[in-house]
Amino acid sequence: MYEAQGALVTLFLLLFKLFQVVGDGTVNCTVEIQVQRGLQYESKPGDSLSIECPVKYCTEKPVINWCLIEGMWCLLVKDGPTRHTAWREGNVAVLNFMPIHQSDSGLYRCRATLASLSSESHVISIIVKETTDFIPVTHESQALPGNLAEHVGFSLLLHYLLTGGTISCVIIVTILYCTLQHRVRQLSRRVASASVLTKTGNNMTLNTMAAPDNPSVYASGMSGVSDDNQSDDIYEN
Repeated sequence: MYEAQGALVTLFLLLFKLFQVVGDGTVNCTVEIQVQRGLQYESKPGDSLSIECPVKYCTEKPVINWCLIEGMWCLLVKDGPTRHTAWREGNVAVLNFMPIHQSDSGLYRCRATLASLSSESHVISIIVKETTDFIPVTHESQALPGNLAEHVGFSLLLHYLLTGGTISCVIIVTILYCTLQHRVRQLSRRVASASVLTKTGNNMTLNTMAAPDNPSVYASGMSGVSDDNQSDDIYEN
């Protein structure tokens, strides 16, 4: 029985703790700033500008502070005659510049704080610069860039054609030179072969015709034959 009563007491305590957690909006609740990285605003002096800082939270709104980055520090931006903070629908905190000055250019951050929770945004860039008045452009002034572009295009085309033509001429001359050298070498070899054959033929002709025209040689040959015959006759006797 005592065990059952103890279990009931424990159950009641757990239920009480559960209701307390549900009733307290700050328990198990986070604060998150949803500013995109690289966010940038541009304006000109004298205009109004509002930079936004979307915040995700549960029930209680966090405290929003804005600061301007100066070197290693982020200096707190306080409300003044030309700038103040506010909330917009959709849980968006804003910093209003009314009007904005060129000295307001810089890098800003927003910070949301709720009890022990806090969240800081990415850097928000503000650029304030003078802009020139719009000057209508006539058709005559528009013709100059077109002619200039046409001239530049023609110059580039001429440059490419000259470069390609020069390279082609060098290649053709090189091929013709190599071909001519090869033919000259072939012709030289043919002439040398023909001269050798001619000399050989002439020598053979001279050798054939030398025997009848030289009596001494012929006589010596004949005397050798007769001497052999005479020796044979003496041996037989």
